[in-house]
Amino acid sequence: MNLVADLDGDGLIEPFEVLIREVVSGSSNAASTSSLELEFGLASATAPSIEILWPSGRRSVFAVGENQFLVIDEAALIEGDINGDGSVGITDLLGLLGSWGPCPDPPALCPADLDGDRAVGITDFLSLLASWAA
Repeated sequence: MNLVADLDGDGLIEPFEVLIREVVSGSSNAASTSSLELEFGLASATAPSIEILWPSGRRSVFAVGENQFLVIDEAALIEGDINGDGSVGITDLLGLLGSWGPCPDPPALCPADLDGDRAVGITDFLSLLASWAA
């Protein structure tokens, strides 16, 4: 899990502002159902987000706010929900179109890159559309 936040408030995400936590639940079996809890201290960070790489290989990005408690379940996630509001709609489409092309270099996140190829393109667009119709 990566937590990315502008910790020093300069408007840039520098490498030291990426907190990486590896969390392993229960056994080495990816089907383990043990719950995992993490707590992050963000001080006066602006625009923090959490990136999760699930055991299935799926990647999710969530914006987080101050004093927020999140319960995140991979099975409940919706493919194409770029802004994390629980549905696929116009704001997700606009976010994808605004991110079109190569993703920024890490540690910057690229939530519109739905297929994980470090670029936002036609396959990401089609994935979003397929989720919208579902």
